[in-house]
Amino acid sequence: MKRKLIKQGGYGLTFYVPKKWVDAKQLHAGDEIEVTPIEDTLLLSAASIKGQKKMLSLEIKKTRESGVRTLLVNAYRAGFDEIHVTYAGNKEEIEYIVSTFLLGFEILKQENKIYTLKSISEPSTENFEQIFQRQFYIVEEIIKNMHDKKIKELIHKVQVYDHFLKRCIARNISRQTKDFFLWQFLSHLTQIARLSYHCQKQATLSKEMNPLRNTLEQMFALLKTASLKKEYSLLTQLHTLDQEMLDKEKKLLKTKDAIAVHYLLMISRTIYLANSPLTGYLQLLQPSS
Repeated sequence: MKRKLIKQGGYGLTFYVPKKWVDAKQLHAGDEIEVTPIEDTLLLSAASIKGQKKMLSLEIKKTRESGVRTLLVNAYRAGFDEIHVTYAGNKEEIEYIVSTFLLGFEILKQENKIYTLKSISEPSTENFEQIFQRQFYIVEEIIKNMHDKKIKELIHKVQVYDHFLKRCIARNISRQTKDFFLWQFLSHLTQIARLSYHCQKQATLSKEMNPLRNTLEQMFALLKTASLKKEYSLLTQLHTLDQEMLDKEKKLLKTKDAIAVHYLLMISRTIYLANSPLTGYLQLLQPSS
């Protein structure tokens, strides 16, 4: 849908908002809408101005903490402002999940196993790009310090930021094609961090692993540089580095450190897979020719 810009006194320019959208949002003359610039896109939003809150009710049977967490985290990612949870399990589980994984949410009310979770102090969506870039530096630190048990704290930070970034996508930019690429890329980024943690827990990284680790660090550095510079052409080098990893695999899989080799290869494969959605995302950020 195209709209022609109309000169409106001085240097002002205006355009007509689509009537179907106005009617659907029940807007009237004098109402305010929120206008958010995103690269070469102008996002118009009425939901936050009109006070329309997205609410969800969940009834959860007693289960493992991970089962409860999966339901709550995905409701958070989906952009709900208020979540009503009926849960037969322990209150401590709900409290832990909210305080640990749902950035900006709190339990405002609890009565007879029914909990009201609300958004209280989330970061502004204007922080999206800053947090997105921060993810690269955290994951890079995790990869470089894979032997250190302290990376568990960094893994948690990556997960929390991942939930928030996806929440931003769901609430603000979900109808744009590039957001599908971005959501997929964020999932790969988090998986890289998680695999690094499992490698640290279950494998011993001897000096024999250094050639693999060096190539791994180069691969991730390419992801980071391409994203920060918004130059998708840099990602073509990943194909060469991926082959290097596969060649080194043949020599190292028969060593006593086979478990470490297995995890390092899984991480490199995830980095390689992440290159595809990142390429699509960066291509869509380029100005139309």
